[in-house]
Amino acid sequence: MESNCKLYAYFHLFLLFFTSLAQAADPQTDSLLTLKSLLTDNSNTLQDWSLNSNTKPVPSCSWSGILCNQNSTSVISINLSSKSLSGTFPATLLTAFTDLLELNISDNSFSGSLPQEIFNLTTLRSLDISLNNFSGPFPNGASSLKSLTILNALSNSFTGSLPTDLPLLESLKVLNLAGSYFTGSIPAQYGSFKSLEFLHLDQMNDVIRAEQQKDVYSFGELVLEILSNGKLRDAGRLVHNKPKDVLLREVYAENENVVEQEVKRVVEVALLCISSNHSDRPSMEDALRFLSESHSSRIK
Repeated sequence: MESNCKLYAYFHLFLLFFTSLAQAADPQTDSLLTLKSLLTDNSNTLQDWSLNSNTKPVPSCSWSGILCNQNSTSVISINLSSKSLSGTFPATLLTAFTDLLELNISDNSFSGSLPQEIFNLTTLRSLDISLNNFSGPFPNGASSLKSLTILNALSNSFTGSLPTDLPLLESLKVLNLAGSYFTGSIPAQYGSFKSLEFLHLDQMNDVIRAEQQKDVYSFGELVLEILSNGKLRDAGRLVHNKPKDVLLREVYAENENVVEQEVKRVVEVALLCISSNHSDRPSMEDALRFLSESHSSRIK
């Protein structure tokens, strides 16, 4: 009887050992546990991130902020927004997430450089790093995110030039880079986005004040180029040979999801900027004020 009890006890320990081993062997769960250990979580918002008797193939599928595919075999979304987290973000730990579609770490207190490794998540469709304190240059490499449709980097502390490889993202529809400390002029490449529907660059602590050469004419050309998805390159020369209603129709055709009156107001400001009569052109400050007033009236 005693030997049978011992045998049963050993067998039970054997099962526990291999069950825990199987759980620990899941690379995605392991990565998330390591991520948790490296982040500062003073509010204990990730308290449910722990191994238990969960029998799912990927135990982390039941954790807060984690969404898996239908079979619970792979993580497809990591949403850590508004969890009062801080520290540097160790993106190197995310290499195990080969099916990740969404990464949202917005509204926290992450600081330091944005790790370039975050662009190794080539399946991403949405990346939201807004409302943090990432600093330094915006890293190169975003062009590897071929399926990305949303990039929100609003309100960080990036410095240096605007990233020039973003227009290579042919699926990108929403780009928000406002609220950082970018300097220099807006790259000419920003007139060549293929699918962009929303672009927010104002309030970049003076980047658009930022046509720092005070070249309001180039600013007007760039606005028209962006609105027309690149069809109105060298707009200053083209628009003076076209009736205004023809120009507006061309721009509307590229902005079908935008209220016509909103586009018209932006186009009118851009046309003022490239007026053939120098005295009719507004200052950069006035041009931005006109656009800002238009934006404010829409919100109201």
